[in-house]
Amino acid sequence: MDAKQIKTAWEDIEQRLKTLNVETAWLKGEDDQIGDALRALLPVTDAGDCVLMELMVTPFDENMHLLHIYTAIIMEIGPGYETLKETLLDWNLDSPIGVFGIVRPDRQFCHRYTFPFPVALPSEELAEEAYYLIGRCYSVISRVYPEAVRISGHK
Repeated sequence: MDAKQIKTAWEDIEQRLKTLNVETAWLKGEDDQIGDALRALLPVTDAGDCVLMELMVTPFDENMHLLHIYTAIIMEIGPGYETLKETLLDWNLDSPIGVFGIVRPDRQFCHRYTFPFPVALPSEELAEEAYYLIGRCYSVISRVYPEAVRISGHK
């Protein structure tokens, strides 16, 4: 799969997200990426709180690529840093998909899921799978979001 095929898949997802009134943007790909990344600002509360999700693809080997779904949940953890760090270990044990973590030194609370897929996968199938996985990741993230914000002391 090349950058053009990935862009086609991301454009499909972008259109689906826009029908849900989700803001999207493009992020220039880095050296180890294939193509650009698609960003989405996903609302997680009725009050309009959002998380920033990014989709990108990197090569794994000659037969497989990796779809990365990375979500910044809290951009900078507040005074509850140590408590949140301990709590995320429990959330990881209960998480059916992906892992929670803290990016240091930024003190950013995040969720990450990596999905291997065959290089020959058609872009339509990548779009379908990625959109499904966005939903699964979203359900995991939105479940812990209120408690993460409370523990963090972010708001």
